[in-house]
Amino acid sequence: MAQIYTGASRGTAWLVRQNQEDFAQAADLINLLGGGSTETRYHIRARPQCPWGPPIWVNKARNDKLSTDSVTLPGGTNHHLGWLAWHRLWDRTYWSRLRIIQELILPPELVLVCGNVQLHWEALSYVCSEIHGPRPGSTEKANGEPVHPSHRPKMPPRAGEKHDEPVTPAYLGVPFRIYQRRPGVWGDRLIPSSSLFEQFILFKDAKCTEVKDRIFGLLGISPESCQDSIQVDYGTSRIDLALAVIDHDERVHQAFRAGLSSSKTRADSLIEGLECQSEAQRIVAAIEAFDSPL
Repeated sequence: MAQIYTGASRGTAWLVRQNQEDFAQAADLINLLGGGSTETRYHIRARPQCPWGPPIWVNKARNDKLSTDSVTLPGGTNHHLGWLAWHRLWDRTYWSRLRIIQELILPPELVLVCGNVQLHWEALSYVCSEIHGPRPGSTEKANGEPVHPSHRPKMPPRAGEKHDEPVTPAYLGVPFRIYQRRPGVWGDRLIPSSSLFEQFILFKDAKCTEVKDRIFGLLGISPESCQDSIQVDYGTSRIDLALAVIDHDERVHQAFRAGLSSSKTRADSLIEGLECQSEAQRIVAAIEAFDSPL
């Protein structure tokens, strides 16, 4: 399947028509902010009066600015409903499915479709890049201004939550990790050093029916060395699969010694992700054989 997605000129991801109005509102906002040419796009800026508060989006070509909250700025327009729809878009269960990851990462061009509404990933990617600033690990500033965690749309409280309780936006989960791995974000198809084990840890929250697909379902977005070493065989036991991933990761990627993730994080992820609680000691021992004791 990975070859099909990689070889396609464009991928189309179909979202169920439920809440199509939400999708349309979010798409309108995203296309406004990130559609068109570089000259017509909006750029995120800190508010001069409150630099660490909610940001504003500025478009000098259109002489327009808009906020990420319910405030209508002088000389600007209000797109608060669009931001609410943006958050509801990421809250869809669609994003929690492991099977969508290859479909959304590998095609060179991607379009999201819901009913008769289309949203090009290029515009969505631009908005994400503006919100989160430079790519991970970079010391650059976004558009010449300091990047601050508060410079992102605020998530409205969900049912049963208080207004003063911190809420983690849904787009910081699987959708944002997919965005990070799309072509062009890093100048290459995959993030450097993103071994199969690293992919497994990053997407461990993704849902699937068959537990082993948490490994097999990520081979298509992993380096060729991982695909050659880990064979798709559903007859393999979960513990043997876990041990094979550990062995390959150390022999080829040396990720344990590189310290990309702590040994405890790796052990806990495999034990929980592959449901190997009864074989936990074998996983710990395999990791400790290459690394320091947990």
